[in-house]
Amino acid sequence: MKTLPTTVKGTFSPELTGHLAARLGEGETRIRKVLDAAVPLVLGAIVRRAQSGAALQVHTLSLQALRKAPACANPVTCALGMLGSGPAAGGALRQAEVLLFALFGAEATQVAGPLGACSGVRPATAEALLKLVGAVAAATLGQHIAAQHATAAELAVGLAGLKEPVAELLAATPPAVRAMLEPLGDKRAPGSGLMGAMQQEGGLRKLHVRVGQSLLALVGAVTGAAYCWNAVCGVAAATYWAADALPGLKPAVPVALLRLGTMGIFAW
Repeated sequence: MKTLPTTVKGTFSPELTGHLAARLGEGETRIRKVLDAAVPLVLGAIVRRAQSGAALQVHTLSLQALRKAPACANPVTCALGMLGSGPAAGGALRQAEVLLFALFGAEATQVAGPLGACSGVRPATAEALLKLVGAVAAATLGQHIAAQHATAAELAVGLAGLKEPVAELLAATPPAVRAMLEPLGDKRAPGSGLMGAMQQEGGLRKLHVRVGQSLLALVGAVTGAAYCWNAVCGVAAATYWAADALPGLKPAVPVALLRLGTMGIFAW
């Protein structure tokens, strides 16, 4: 699984780039720019989709893409066969459309725009190359799944390990392309929230100190309140005892204080 980015990127070799340029009527340099941006974009979207809890969907679509891919030993011939299938129902590019919609949702039709803008190719060329990259990436992932008999859960773990290498590939793409996958993981800023505080340097120790200080303050407040209550009850109880021992003082003691004294005796 760790070799997936290298395998997909290696499929679009200079030889294939030349064939695609001749087939689509574009310059090789521009085709190369589209591919260099589209490969990490699609791989990053696959990783993001699997991390969002849709690993089973990625698993299913990858195996379907593998079945739609033409049977051939040469990656160049295989990719050209995918491109040649065009929008035909049941073809590899049509299956790639399903994949792209699952990865990008309603924005799938707009993804090719930034790719064409950053490379200078025609919109139709950018769209065709994006679908081709999607078909190749999904079929390659399907090969890994089939070879390893990987479950959806195992696939999710494997794709999670691709986040860093894919992020490195994305770093070399134009900002408009990276923006379609930012953030690749958690949308919160680094260091935000409880987990962010714990992940910062010394964050866990500071958290322990803060929790300890809060608990000490709470215990102190409760202890202080209990001490004051005991003191009041003690004075009231002593007054009650004095009034009971000296009946002559009893009329001068307020009824509320006598009742509090009775409570104080039981509290003690």
